[in-house]
Amino acid sequence: TLKDETGAIFIDRDPAAFAPILNFLRTKELDLRGVSINVLRHEAEFYGITPLVRRLLLCEELERSSCGSVLFHGYLPPPGIPSRKINGSAGTSTDVRIPQNCSDGEVRAGNLQPSLTGTGEDTVKLGIPVDPRKVLIVAGHHNWIVAAYAHFAVCYRIKESSGWQQVFTSPYLDWTIERVALNAKVVGGPHGDKDKMVAVASESSIILWSIQDGGSGSE
Repeated sequence: TLKDETGAIFIDRDPAAFAPILNFLRTKELDLRGVSINVLRHEAEFYGITPLVRRLLLCEELERSSCGSVLFHGYLPPPGIPSRKINGSAGTSTDVRIPQNCSDGEVRAGNLQPSLTGTGEDTVKLGIPVDPRKVLIVAGHHNWIVAAYAHFAVCYRIKESSGWQQVFTSPYLDWTIERVALNAKVVGGPHGDKDKMVAVASESSIILWSIQDGGSGSE
């Protein structure tokens, strides 16, 4: 700080940080645009402006992440794709399994087959090929999550002692899942509040499964 022969005071400080301080002294308002909170706090401490220092400390706490900005919680390995039942012309059904290590080209080629709408009318619907291993939707409720793939859904549950566990896998569906919902605490179910409910939908078709903690589910 310097003073000339006329008595004018010259302050050798950063003008970008000094301007918000003057604005705070005049209006009691704090404008942090274009200035570092850390630099501004040091300037406020230099001038001994305690109310401004306290406010800037609160601003620093809001910007500081308590978990290091990134929190890794767990990894869920891809589930096995349930077998697909295809009805033959003689009324027999055949289980078809999609290999886990098949290439994208093989998946696309296999998905070019027409699929049923699920209305019981054997209406054929040709849609855009979807990789059956790609997660389309994720929903959660309490300590449960459901991951919806193109033609099946998988429910996971987390416990403090064992972490994430795969609990339920739906059958393979002939149509592509467009919506999914999960309720991990169904009230009024046959098993009390231990019932879980998961629903998948496509157009006008909706399927609901009631799931118990043991993993068994009824459609």
